[in-house]
Amino acid sequence: MTKRYTFGAKAHESWATQLTLDEPYKGPLVRYVIAAPDGELVDWQVRCVEHLTEAGAHALGIIVAGRNARRPLSTFWSLAVALAQPRSLKPARDPGTARDLRHLGPTDTIDAEPIDFVLDFCDDGRAISHARAIVEKARLGCWRFAFAPSPAGAPPGAGDMASGREVTEAALVSCDLSGATQNVLMRGALFVERSSLWREIDSLMYEVARWPAHACRRMLNAGSSGSSGVIGEPNTLFPASRQTHGPQGVLGFIVRLLASGASAFWRRLFLSSSWNIGVAKAPIESFAKNTQLPEIAWYPKADVQRFAADPFGLVVQGKQVVLCESLFPGSDGTIHSATFDGTTWSKDLEPALELPFHLSYPYLIERDGEIYCVPEASASGEIAMYRAARFPDRWEKLVTLVPGIGGVDASIVQVGDTWWMFAGDIDDGPDHKLSIWYARDPFGPWQPHAENPVKIDIRSARGAGTPFVVDGVLYRPSQDCSQTYGGRVIVNRILKLTPTEFVEEPASIVNPPLSGPYRFGLHTLSRFGEYTLIDCKQRFVSVSWFVRMLKRPLRALRGSP
Repeated sequence: MTKRYTFGAKAHESWATQLTLDEPYKGPLVRYVIAAPDGELVDWQVRCVEHLTEAGAHALGIIVAGRNARRPLSTFWSLAVALAQPRSLKPARDPGTARDLRHLGPTDTIDAEPIDFVLDFCDDGRAISHARAIVEKARLGCWRFAFAPSPAGAPPGAGDMASGREVTEAALVSCDLSGATQNVLMRGALFVERSSLWREIDSLMYEVARWPAHACRRMLNAGSSGSSGVIGEPNTLFPASRQTHGPQGVLGFIVRLLASGASAFWRRLFLSSSWNIGVAKAPIESFAKNTQLPEIAWYPKADVQRFAADPFGLVVQGKQVVLCESLFPGSDGTIHSATFDGTTWSKDLEPALELPFHLSYPYLIERDGEIYCVPEASASGEIAMYRAARFPDRWEKLVTLVPGIGGVDASIVQVGDTWWMFAGDIDDGPDHKLSIWYARDPFGPWQPHAENPVKIDIRSARGAGTPFVVDGVLYRPSQDCSQTYGGRVIVNRILKLTPTEFVEEPASIVNPPLSGPYRFGLHTLSRFGEYTLIDCKQRFVSVSWFVRMLKRPLRALRGSP
């Protein structure tokens, strides 16, 4: 059967043309040209090309654009990068596909039709001015990377460290033939690596290297340009870049690097952390507007080092039963159960589900008198559902919902006739990327959303409990990991949810308690009848790691393992 393919149907009107094939697809659908200073690619750019190749895109050549001699230089930042040695900015050890690409000069042309876009690694308009004849053929214009402002001469991400910003922001944008930014193809907010310049640069550059491939998949799946809106002023693109704190520039960078490094060193030597579960005596719907936790009944942990986290519960035959992740440091997580009678907890956590890999986030579904659990089992490389043969301590695997994806914190909810699953991928930024699947039946088959990942934001992507409905509006709890893992919960109001569209906005922010031992983090809100289950982080002094480090040289001298 003849299949019709459409690519870039909603691109900017001055240069958009649909790519339509009236013959069966037999080769790469997306064709693009790379533009780079002197035709040389560094490691993150080579990775970008590799991701595009995996997505079915085909590079036709490299525009050799000269370097900008007027680019501001900075002795400090040059020295800082030289000392940090970020791998992403080094010449690639194995250039792979890019090694064999044809180099294109000002007088060269591309005979192959069509060209969909120019992937522009230059930091100005040199690609357009250098090879305009080639760029004019690009149906979707030039794709460029934009980053939040940095000091003159500083690499991307350094400005976020130097200015004390909450997140590192970046975007993939398309430009027309005049060089003006027209559409945002993808944007994201990432964690700021405050104590390491090389980790900050590498995590940022290797993340954005995936975005052109993501954008291509979005366009192919949704049949559109995949743009997330037309932009104007830079402040519209990077609103968080205005949120700076304390000294900035070189001084701010040095002060924050030293302070963050000292804090990280102190925590690693003497501080440890764990989580505990509790019952907040208010329905989950109240958190659509409320930002304060009500009275909490904490589980009485006997050992401060024990983790009890990710609580989900059901009221079964009048008995309030909670499943949660349980582990001790150095061990894999298992699923344990406890009961709550409205006032007190059962004394001990009892084993409920154990498998040969780490388990957490035991998301519960009750349907037609049966109880099902979709635990996080990312090490298994799939998202699977288990049926309770005897609740809560006997389970059998029922079906694999999403194969080949190490799902993280999968949360499932029914809206009308459609079931929706929100989850992360352990291999692709689980703390800052959100993906969606949908199905007519909770047992599958599940289809991926056309714009996966639908969201890239360290502040509100990762799931944090049970989605719920208030006044016909769906709300989704999410983790804010911008300052620390599971720092607080952002409750998002979902404005649009279809197989091809997803839009949500923050509705409320729920912080951990202001005082008490559990004030250092909060990352779950889940329905529990008329109550809400939560978990919070505590920190405590622990010298065990420090003692182990001191024993290492002694063991080495004795020749013992």
